[in-house]
Amino acid sequence: MQSDGSWLEAPVESWPMDPDYVRMKERVDKISVVNDPAERVVKDIQEYVLLTNDPVYRDEIITVSRSERRKLGKARKLDMNKNR
Repeated sequence: MQSDGSWLEAPVESWPMDPDYVRMKERVDKISVVNDPAERVVKDIQEYVLLTNDPVYRDEIITVSRSERRKLGKARKLDMNKNR
């Protein structure tokens, strides 16, 4: 993805008329962005809430989960499935 960025110096209103900007925008619009770590944490917390009504036990579950997640580091779900 190459762009000289000259369109950045032009007024914003003129960007859609610049071919370089249009190509860059089309490429950027196709990029899929996912915040995997944050989404996993939210999902885990939602599941833990359902495990118990005892707040002390819930805190213990979350503490153990965080500890285990740190051990995994930046492992992705895809990476973990390869090791099965």
